[in-house]
Amino acid sequence: MMKPQVTNQNKDQIRNTVRGFFCALCIVFISISSLAMAESNSTVNPEFQQQKASLHIAITTAKEKKDTTELIRLHEQLLEMTERTFGSESTEMAKESEALGNALYELAAYDQALSLFQRVLAIREKVLGPEHADTVFPLFMLAELYDTLGQYEKALPLHERSLAIVKKLLGPEHVATANSLTVLANLHSKLGQYEKALPLYERSLAIVKKLLGPEHDATAKVLNNLAILHEKLGQYEKARPLYERSLSIREKLLGPEHDDTALALNNLAILHKTLGQYDEALPLYERSLAIREKVLGPEHVETAQVLNNLAGLHNTLGQYEKALPLYERSLAIYEKVLGSEHDKTSLALYNLANLHGTLGQFEKARPLFERSLAIQEKVLGPEHAHTASSLKSLAVLHRNLGQSDEALPLYERSLAIREKVAGGEHPDTGDGYQGLGDFYRQQ
Repeated sequence: MMKPQVTNQNKDQIRNTVRGFFCALCIVFISISSLAMAESNSTVNPEFQQQKASLHIAITTAKEKKDTTELIRLHEQLLEMTERTFGSESTEMAKESEALGNALYELAAYDQALSLFQRVLAIREKVLGPEHADTVFPLFMLAELYDTLGQYEKALPLHERSLAIVKKLLGPEHVATANSLTVLANLHSKLGQYEKALPLYERSLAIVKKLLGPEHDATAKVLNNLAILHEKLGQYEKARPLYERSLSIREKLLGPEHDDTALALNNLAILHKTLGQYDEALPLYERSLAIREKVLGPEHVETAQVLNNLAGLHNTLGQYEKALPLYERSLAIYEKVLGSEHDKTSLALYNLANLHGTLGQFEKARPLFERSLAIQEKVLGPEHAHTASSLKSLAVLHRNLGQSDEALPLYERSLAIREKVAGGEHPDTGDGYQGLGDFYRQQ
């Protein structure tokens, strides 16, 4: 009746692991010229450096206290001070703009972060040149932000340009090149361009296996992403051994109770659920949840993710009384940790609404769907793929309530977004056509 629950685990896993890995690799790109400029600035402006050091201490304290308002205020104060001291197009200005952009990104203030990273890129291109190593990170972050906002066509050339710079500076068989290949493959996969994603994943896997070995954590990460692609293609017999190899590597390297092991268990569980192998999926989800509760705590966002997925399994099995408290607990964690207007909170609201809809509790489902949609439109934008999903589910709800006049424009808007974002041949667009067709057939 309602659209199946959304896990969104692939997006979260890619965003967290790939971005963290990429940031670590950016250390390779720090050039002597950039360091020299920073050192020159520090000797010329000792008073500024003293004030900067004090602000950095205050920023660290605000982070520890999770005082986001104070954190942003301090970053903005440092940015204003930097601009007065060095000018609006200095490398110091780019550095502090990047720091504020990162903070805003973590708070899901994507539009504000976008403008800052655009500024960082413009400064570095002008001062250092368009192919300088220090332009790679703002290119990556701009692409990541467009990706998060569902603007995949804007993200694509930025990731392609980033890959070209990395290959030129470090060579075609560097670990950073492999990571850039993976990031680009992820984006093609989201666009439904699986035939373009597959060779990129395979090249990335060949590089990391050659340079780091077949049982390295980086190898496990690429195996996981390749497995996700095969799963999307419906090639489950190819996906399963890749997930199992990834899990085996992580258990061996990191131990049976590491968070990355929990992630691998979660992904393998999702595959078993997709295959209808519910008895195999359940203990994997439960083990993943136990690890995350022990390692990360009962109120961590990654714990909430597994709670959501375990609830989804119970939902599929018709065990609604087990699913409901898990969905509610997942939502409570997201609201407490991330706030009431975060995209993950929106996802949790959507899944809880979906369950109420399945139970025929339409009056409980409606405000949850509407709140989820409002968050998505605000945070991700009115033309994001997730916005399209919420619009369709709200349309189904209105249809079930006999409110055809309210349902039709929601179906049409959902389909229009999917056609624009993913193209006419993407599976999500096909789902949109089917939904609208079902509506007309029932009239």
